[in-house]
Amino acid sequence: MTAVSEPCDIAIVGGGLVGSLLALALAEQHQTLLEGGCPPWRITLLERHAMAAQPLPGDSVLAGRSTALSESTRQLLLKLGLWSHIEPHCAPISTIHVSERGSWGVTRLEASESGLAALGYVVENQPLLAELHRALASTAVTVRAPVAVVGLSAGRQQQLQLSDGALTSALVVSAEGSDSQLLAAQGIHWQRSDYQQQAIIANLSLAQPHQGVAYERFAEGGPVALLPLPDSAGLHRMALVWTHPEGQQQYWLDASDSEFCQRLEQLFGERIGAVTAVGERRAFALGLQRSSEQVRRGLVVLGNAAHTLHPVAGQGFNLSVRDVAALADELLAARLDGAEAGDLAALERYRQRQQCDQQQTIAFSHWLPKLFASRWPGAALLRRSGLAAMEGLTPLRQRFAAFGMGSDRGVLR
Repeated sequence: MTAVSEPCDIAIVGGGLVGSLLALALAEQHQTLLEGGCPPWRITLLERHAMAAQPLPGDSVLAGRSTALSESTRQLLLKLGLWSHIEPHCAPISTIHVSERGSWGVTRLEASESGLAALGYVVENQPLLAELHRALASTAVTVRAPVAVVGLSAGRQQQLQLSDGALTSALVVSAEGSDSQLLAAQGIHWQRSDYQQQAIIANLSLAQPHQGVAYERFAEGGPVALLPLPDSAGLHRMALVWTHPEGQQQYWLDASDSEFCQRLEQLFGERIGAVTAVGERRAFALGLQRSSEQVRRGLVVLGNAAHTLHPVAGQGFNLSVRDVAALADELLAARLDGAEAGDLAALERYRQRQQCDQQQTIAFSHWLPKLFASRWPGAALLRRSGLAAMEGLTPLRQRFAAFGMGSDRGVLR
């Protein structure tokens, strides 16, 4: 016999960073809704894996993936009362050093020029997700995990078929990643531009402290990013994202640790000093992916399911966070006006509100690596001149930094 759960207003499919953050943003509206004479949201978060409220132990201090948090993301975490718990796990970025190998063009973005303590923060995914799950435990959000969503029937109410029963919801938010079978079954597909590149990710330890400097180095094979991580076990750590043309990544996945570290020292010169160790190396294919639809009546596509970007400048997750903030705002406004959570007019307002931000951020992440990969002679001059101009003009650096931080596209109200 199929177990039927109590209906909810909003069912969020996917308890990762984006889905959990949306659940917390909606739960934070509890008092505002009561004061507006509206019942608070009934929210159910559905996750196929078990959810832990504590960081899982890593095999090594050089294991695990990391995420760069922009200033706009920090502002949302601050608003939700989460930042004080997350900040201890973060390394602040005081300087962003952008350069092209073999070129005199270079620019440095400084947090002090923007009047900020940091241009962004880097946090490992495990403790970040654990803090979000810890916060969820103190809300009225119903968390069901592990549970699989095996089907969706659209109607005036959305009917979710689960591995352990069924659930009815006015709105379903798919935040389960870039390969959602649930969305595919609804006729939502993805346009993908394959960059024919692979990114190797790994954590490194350095002989000298990183001083809060993040590096974006454009080399022959593609961009190489180094992001500061908090020191741990006496190690000065950085997170690496190293782009390679398709087929060339395997050599560096199989290379010895000493050869791998030596190559990075060659790419960065004296800027980072000696690389003393490298953790587990993994690679993933790069491409731009966008869903054919982001909203329907009773359905929203969010996070990597909506748009997956090139990792250059760390824009993808932070764009999704701005989407979360905008969606939560529009759902609150609709609720106070007496509309259901799945009201198409409210969801269209969200889509239109975020359209410009999404277009600009996607274009930036798409064309920046292409500009630095171009072998057209005029492109080299354009790159060098652009970096030199930015280095010499403080307002231009500040504008570029504001874009990277998302502070010129703030969505908090």
